[in-house]
Amino acid sequence: MKRFGVRRPVIIILTACVILLGGCETVVTGKQLATEYYNLANAYFKIEKYDEAAFFYSKAISIDKSMFSAHFNLAYSYLKLGQTDKAIGLLVDILKQDPNNVDMLSLLGYAYHMQGDDEKALAEYDKILARVPDHKDALNNQAIIYWKMKDYDKAEKLFRKLLSINPSDTDTLYNLGQLFYEKKEYEKSAHFFEQYLEAKPEDTKAYLKLAEVYMKLEKYYKVVNAYEDALAVDKTFAPAWFLEAALLLTKVQDPEKGLTYLKQALELGFADKGELGKLIHDPELLEKQRVQNLLREKGFDPDKLAAPKAPAEKAAEPANTDVKKTPEIPQKTDK
Repeated sequence: MKRFGVRRPVIIILTACVILLGGCETVVTGKQLATEYYNLANAYFKIEKYDEAAFFYSKAISIDKSMFSAHFNLAYSYLKLGQTDKAIGLLVDILKQDPNNVDMLSLLGYAYHMQGDDEKALAEYDKILARVPDHKDALNNQAIIYWKMKDYDKAEKLFRKLLSINPSDTDTLYNLGQLFYEKKEYEKSAHFFEQYLEAKPEDTKAYLKLAEVYMKLEKYYKVVNAYEDALAVDKTFAPAWFLEAALLLTKVQDPEKGLTYLKQALELGFADKGELGKLIHDPELLEKQRVQNLLREKGFDPDKLAAPKAPAEKAAEPANTDVKKTPEIPQKTDK
């Protein structure tokens, strides 16, 4: 009640003022009032007040049931509120009237995914692709769902189709890098991460991912290059300082430079005890005593840094783990 107790009278007063200022000849039609409610709902949606947005989308629909954009945005608001069943019910009903509405089908596919029914989600995306074979969101969403199902071949095929549509699609380049990493096809993984970084050289975390791939390939000079590229973008990026230090102190065997990089990482606030423990317990660690002394200087007790466990390798996650919505922000109608 608090959400609408103040705002509901305001719209009525404003509408009344418009009528009075225009005199007796001014008439607000039903469609005009529906549009006012719709635009007000959009304003609430954009500031993430989804309860209020849903209320005014419903008001618009009660006046003009043909306003499909309001139906779409109302369903989208329900999803934002976690009311997935309501969103699905609304979309199913409206698609009975307009079964070829691709935006509605896309949102319904997303809703089924959010509900955990990926088979139904895939079926909705199939309907879209039967109508629009190059529909980017449908292709992307199917690829991610198949990936999560570990049907790598179907996921790869869909991602590659996306690249054929837009060769510079950074999300798809990154996702293919991750997909091939999970498949342990590291050369292919490195290829797509390299392409991604050509398009987005400012993404420091992606350089760490590329370095991880080259670690698997034991191409340590390329690992070092990836860390240096990250630091060229951001000299304060402590994880890159630390990870390169760890490599220099072990595989590369350049302990003096490694100690310098370790000191820099710690001064920049690197404090991941899991990674520090992994380093201190690495059997290949050079200058272990000096490393321990440096850690003590920075407030760490090397004796309390646990040796790392050996869990099963964690599967890579897609860059965009949420299936995309269409559109991201509801669009205003000209009605």
